[in-house]
Amino acid sequence: MDEIKLSGFCDPRFSKIKDLLEESLVSGFDTGASVAIEHEGKMVVNLSGGYKDLDKNEPWAEDTILNVFSTTKAVTAICIAKLIDQGKLDISKNVSEYWPEYACNGKENTKVSDFMCHRAGMFGFQDGIPDLKFADWDSWVSVLEKQKPFREPGTSQGYHALTYGWLVGEILRRVDGRSVGQFFKEEIAIPLSIDFKIGLNQEDIQRCGNILVDDDITYLVLALMMLERHGIDIDTDDVARSWINLLPVGATFTAERDSYLKLIERLDMAYQFGGKRNFDLNEINDGEYNDWIGAQIRIDMYGWVLPGKPKLAAELARRDAILSHRGCAVEASAYIAGLCALIPDSNSREEAINAALDLIDKDSEAYEAVMLGINNAGKPASNLHEHYGDMSPVHSLNNLSVVVWAFLSFQDSFDEAIGETICCGWDTDCTGATVGGLIGLDKGSIPELWTEPWQGRVLTAVSGVGELNLDDLVDRTCSLVEKFSSSPDLP
Repeated sequence: MDEIKLSGFCDPRFSKIKDLLEESLVSGFDTGASVAIEHEGKMVVNLSGGYKDLDKNEPWAEDTILNVFSTTKAVTAICIAKLIDQGKLDISKNVSEYWPEYACNGKENTKVSDFMCHRAGMFGFQDGIPDLKFADWDSWVSVLEKQKPFREPGTSQGYHALTYGWLVGEILRRVDGRSVGQFFKEEIAIPLSIDFKIGLNQEDIQRCGNILVDDDITYLVLALMMLERHGIDIDTDDVARSWINLLPVGATFTAERDSYLKLIERLDMAYQFGGKRNFDLNEINDGEYNDWIGAQIRIDMYGWVLPGKPKLAAELARRDAILSHRGCAVEASAYIAGLCALIPDSNSREEAINAALDLIDKDSEAYEAVMLGINNAGKPASNLHEHYGDMSPVHSLNNLSVVVWAFLSFQDSFDEAIGETICCGWDTDCTGATVGGLIGLDKGSIPELWTEPWQGRVLTAVSGVGELNLDDLVDRTCSLVEKFSSSPDLP
């Protein structure tokens, strides 16, 4: 393992934080990271270490910065709070009081507070994501101000993942005249000495670290490794042991984290290395997140390596899923794995989608979710939102329905299918990846535009694995396809 040197300081009372950061970097779970903690008004931890890049040429410094994704929504909301504090904005008023052009096509009574609370019914683009440069602010705003809302403003919540910045940012610009980035810099960042940027100059770009690990990819690689070791005889205990031996607990979330911690509490060391299980799996998957999407993003590999064998693919998915999930989430996982196995041998997407229904419980909510996606193919995604209302954005059911809807609705364009999936605004990275994989199976390839940025490199959180070559992963997957396809004993 690489030797890691941490820079900065750590109050001895918080030495465990230092140990955890060092362990994360040495194990390879993190390539580079920093942590700063204030306690009772004093900085007690300020540590940095590792590298900004996969090649480990550029050290991670105290002032290295990262894309923080949707955290910027909260920062934008702080800017709005500043306007309210200055007496310049009343969020109970209609948007049209500040932005007159917005009052059209059913948006006339939208309140500013609807923007702030994701209740404006404008969580996507009615005609697909526009072909515009993201920096072309006026054009994006023009598209939004002209379109109809997906649902009546103020009546229900729907995460405005892609539109929040333009909607709320335009309110700020109409009131103050400055962009969100400029306002935040001058009113908040500079006065409080905060190193947070909305918009980067060239000097800032040089300080950026890379975002390297995605948990969805980690589970795919782990499934590949488990299949290489255990073949189709893999069972839930094999999955549990693989988690314990190969998956850092910090790489797990929600249902997986809950089940992981219960495993640690209940297993003995003999079980970890192949011994008999002395606990009930129902103790492990009995958690508050066991109907969320987690298992559904772990199981694509079982379908990928078993084309033409959907029943077996669905069964392997169930064996994996029940470690952390129950009921509808397990059925949703079985459906996706079975669908992956069906697509290469089907004459159409519709044929595969319908055939996969035979693999799951017809009385399950997962079956209903698939039917909702089928029945709304080619129709607005708002129908799905109306059906699921305020269901958690990371639930298995709404996201399963989106996958089916997008796969059937957008058969002429890979870009449009992914874009519209993301615009639905639930668990966007998971559903987008699943839809992309399904289309790749159907078309036989994925556009170079989507693969070239990878530069053939994949990083996972699997212990001891680190960086992998994308072509090698493809070859290993294809080897399993060949192995299982040539076995006469497989069902």
